[in-house]
Amino acid sequence: MIPRASRSGVAVNVLAAQYGLNCYTVIERMRRQDVPRRYPRLGDAEVREAISLYYSGESLAKIGGQMHVDARAVGRALHKAGVVLRDSNGRER
Repeated sequence: MIPRASRSGVAVNVLAAQYGLNCYTVIERMRRQDVPRRYPRLGDAEVREAISLYYSGESLAKIGGQMHVDARAVGRALHKAGVVLRDSNGRER
């Protein structure tokens, strides 16, 4: 069921919520069945929320966890939106 839905373009986080699974479980099942991975992107509203959370001091990892995407996806979205990212110690670069 999961591979068929994922091949039709349903995002991993949507599948995980639909089947009551962890995102990593869905990804692993897809990997076992050779389903190509798509990397989720944040929508405009999610990017605005991520920017707000980031400026309030949240880490990319924590924001990613809340939005069910990888921290790198959050970082890419923020960078694309023109946000100056902090270094790993929380200092502006």
